[in-house]
Amino acid sequence: MKTLLLFAKYIALQEKSEKLYREQVAAAFCCLESLVIDPEKSTYKRLQVALEPMSVDVKALADKYRPALSSAVIQQMEESDVLPFSSQVNELLTKLKPMAAGDNWVRHTDLFKMPIAPVDYHAKVAQLEQLKQTLLSEVYGQDSTIEQLIDSLVKALWLPRQNSPHGLFFFAGPPASGKTFLAERLAHHLQHEYPCKSFDMTQYTNPNESFGLVGSKKTYDDSSPGVLTTFVQEHPKSIIIFDEFEKAHTQVLQSLLRMLSAGFITDEYTQKDIDFRQTIIVFTSNLGSAVYNRKDYLSNIEKHSDQLRAAMIAQLHTETKLERDKEVKAIPPELLSRLSQGSIMLFKNIGVTELQKVAKQQLRIDLEHFSLHSGIEISLPNDQLVRILLATFAPFFDLRDIKANITAKILDPIMDFVRTHPEKRPDTVKITLNADFDSLLASETCETQIRALKNRSLVFSFKHQCSFHQDVLTLTLSTPLTERLVSVEDIGGAGGIILEIPSIGFADIAGHESVKKRLQETISIIQNRSELEKAGVSAPRGMLLYGPPGTGKTMLARALANEANLPIAICSGNDLLSDSFIRDLFQRVRKYAPCILFIDEIDALPKRGDSGPIADALVNRLLIEIDGFTQTTEPIFIVAATNRPEKLDEALIRSGRLDLHVQVPYLDKSARRWFIDKFIKYEGYTGDIDVELITALTAGLSGADLEKIHREAVLQALSTSENRIDQEALVEQINILKYGSKRSAEFCRKALAETAYHEAGHAVVSKVLMPDREIEQISVVPRAQTLGMVTYNSEQKIDYTKQFWFARTCVALAGRAAQVKQFGEDGLDTGAKSDLKNAMRAAWAAIAKHGMHSESYNIDVTELKSLAGESLFREHTEKLVRQWLDDATTRTDSLISEYWGQIEATAKALLEKEVLSEAEFKAVWNQRE
Repeated sequence: MKTLLLFAKYIALQEKSEKLYREQVAAAFCCLESLVIDPEKSTYKRLQVALEPMSVDVKALADKYRPALSSAVIQQMEESDVLPFSSQVNELLTKLKPMAAGDNWVRHTDLFKMPIAPVDYHAKVAQLEQLKQTLLSEVYGQDSTIEQLIDSLVKALWLPRQNSPHGLFFFAGPPASGKTFLAERLAHHLQHEYPCKSFDMTQYTNPNESFGLVGSKKTYDDSSPGVLTTFVQEHPKSIIIFDEFEKAHTQVLQSLLRMLSAGFITDEYTQKDIDFRQTIIVFTSNLGSAVYNRKDYLSNIEKHSDQLRAAMIAQLHTETKLERDKEVKAIPPELLSRLSQGSIMLFKNIGVTELQKVAKQQLRIDLEHFSLHSGIEISLPNDQLVRILLATFAPFFDLRDIKANITAKILDPIMDFVRTHPEKRPDTVKITLNADFDSLLASETCETQIRALKNRSLVFSFKHQCSFHQDVLTLTLSTPLTERLVSVEDIGGAGGIILEIPSIGFADIAGHESVKKRLQETISIIQNRSELEKAGVSAPRGMLLYGPPGTGKTMLARALANEANLPIAICSGNDLLSDSFIRDLFQRVRKYAPCILFIDEIDALPKRGDSGPIADALVNRLLIEIDGFTQTTEPIFIVAATNRPEKLDEALIRSGRLDLHVQVPYLDKSARRWFIDKFIKYEGYTGDIDVELITALTAGLSGADLEKIHREAVLQALSTSENRIDQEALVEQINILKYGSKRSAEFCRKALAETAYHEAGHAVVSKVLMPDREIEQISVVPRAQTLGMVTYNSEQKIDYTKQFWFARTCVALAGRAAQVKQFGEDGLDTGAKSDLKNAMRAAWAAIAKHGMHSESYNIDVTELKSLAGESLFREHTEKLVRQWLDDATTRTDSLISEYWGQIEATAKALLEKEVLSEAEFKAVWNQRE
């Protein structure tokens, strides 16, 4: 039936019919009657009856076109545009359709045996073998992929025609591995038979951009036929390349589905079905990193390609992307199902051996061309010269860059000499390497050298010099130089990452001894992954540095990279708020593995479930990348930093991911002393700086805080005529940072006196009840946050006993008690607001939280509330708190009276000096004893 309808179509087209009519089918039947396979077949007999009687016009039509009947014509009709059936032909086919037959019964009903013109199969196979050898000589390192490609084309020689493209290939693998290049070279060598059209699918990220491929309806403004459909209509036999096709919008990808499932696409503008059944379709993609970054990928790509192919398909099913704030499959499942029926070609990273081959071949070709046009003979480079020239492309080693520019490394200085010395006409050029290269070439192989340059992000260069003697120009290369590359590269418009080899080590960081010890242990883990694997232990994938701002987390990460002798890539957590940035970030750092990836302020990425589907998708993308790249032979170790670890998604910091957690606290005393010793070397400081005092006053401050204090002190000194920084000025800068600037308004003498007695009360009662607690300073300088203050050594360890909580309550109440004793009712003001809060908190902590009262012993009221959901022992606890405060008030009043002499002396000293150090306070105390 199929043969009958195709020849009838030929007759109809020759007769310029717009539809296929019954008479043309009958004429075709007359032409084919001698080719009947089985005259007794029921379908044939029913067809014969249905077409009878044959009119004179039908027989004349048959006689006219019988000579044109051939297998070539039948094949041509199969490949041409569809011709609609008339209603008569539709009725005829409905009558002939066997019961329960499917819609494709025509294709599988063989009534006529057409003599098929023999095809020189062996010649075709030989041509494809030659194509393979040509591709192998052009595309290095992908031998198994090229073999598979040619096998698929050989298969197409004998495979029955399908309702799909003639060839369907999916090129998958790492970036810059030659996927697009192989597709382009295939098209180049078949261009006489298959014209090529390439589409960059990153340009089709909008759902409406499918119109550019398949056309838009005439009802739209600026509507036109599709670029893809128009090209294939003009070139039915062609190669179509969809480069990085997964980056196109899902709706754009859906527009290609019918091409894969039926072999046609309808152009929306012309409404014509465009036949893609003779095309060769190539899709390229960088998806599937979890497969091609596995450490066994390279070894298994040739031995177990079927297993890797299955793994790749499974991985592609899990890949996602963001579209309009929604996470969707990177490749629609129905499209992926069609792609998996084609040939999935797995590519591998270009190795050093392949890079050498590319460089050597390109040099040979370019130098031969140069000699042909210039008449100057240049001897072909040896392997050592190729290696040196290749190293200059570090650290990226981009294949296209190498091919385009490697020859210029030697031709540019030669041509510079020729241009600037027109009187000298060399016949021959000799290229030599200076003795400077001997140790380099002897100490390591080309592979180890290139790997080191790449991993450490280093740039390699040399100097050159030309000399001329007896028509011979000698180009001498000398002084090889390796330098660290510090580069900033924008990624996806979402920020940037910095790649560098840090120069700072652990010895350059003050303090943090326990943290540095933990990081040193981490280096051992990073450098001994293989030993861990032998022991059946999985190496950690990363660590989290957490602690207050300014404590040196970034500096510690950089020092870790330096000590581990690894490059570090640095980015910000805000950059992770882009799906494309996360993809490109990990794609880039893989090039430098083994390396360290430092993500600062990773808490910018919120927990899943807190900020909507976009945030959820971003966290999922980061988790996928972390889980994927850790399978590489050359690992990446993540160091993330945060000030707020509680904001991180639990999946990020659980075991198997960022599971090493290291707290980075404020600087200890020795670290602060290191900073202060460094600062006071500045000549602007006077010689009376008490380093121990300054070290004590800066407890709880970070390195960044200390830097700010030093900077502000210097700026303040420079703004005065003396340009000197004494201890008082330095202490003032510390107080400004910790407690705020002095108030500009002058306090009246009574207010200042009230504050002096208030703070003296605090200090004296503290000295009596907590003699071991170190007082840093007592001040009556009004600041933004307080009128006066007594500050303590925040690094001192405290035993939180019942006695401590009671003493703390008394100290909090002592300020008001002293103020009222001196000024009577006039001293009772709101200045004790924060004191009362502290007293209440101390009483509540001792009784309700820690169960320290004899009548509420071992009862934690706050925990009971969280368990029962209601306040228990409420009245009882309130009664005990009130009793505690009454006892503390009585005890405080008694102490104020007993030590009034010390309080008065301290208050007078404060009115005189405004600020008392611990030593000065002790001196006042001792004078009163």
